[in-house]
Amino acid sequence: MFHDPFTFAAFVIFYVTATASCKRAPFDLAEAESELVAGFHTEYSGFRWSIFFLAEYGSMFAVSGLAALLFLGGWPHGFLAVRTERRRPSRLLVGQSLDLVVFGGKCWLLVLVMMWMRWSLPRLRIDQVMMTCLQYFLPISCVLLVACASGC
Repeated sequence: MFHDPFTFAAFVIFYVTATASCKRAPFDLAEAESELVAGFHTEYSGFRWSIFFLAEYGSMFAVSGLAALLFLGGWPHGFLAVRTERRRPSRLLVGQSLDLVVFGGKCWLLVLVMMWMRWSLPRLRIDQVMMTCLQYFLPISCVLLVACASGC
């Protein structure tokens, strides 16, 4: 992510659009009064209602895992020199466990930033969301694609 400014800008655009695709604030669109008394808010309760929110948080973790793989370096930690010797399988297990913890920490950090954005920012109207995506993010991401592909 910090390799060059194009990659950092691509990460910011990816993360914002991923937040919007997960229907997190400020991109969750405000419902009308007739929609508040319909849908899964009133139809489901208890366990079935929690399944909707577990799916929402699961999509947040999936998007955060993809961002961690693409922009934050994935799972390598760089702390231990792990060799695949036959004499020391315990060192390999410790290294793999540390890789898993590092990757999970990166995912948790990105999910916490999504939650922080939800708590901090007000909702956007539908015209503001569409203007942001179509007039700003789409042209910027096309320019970033060309810039990163050309090796600038």
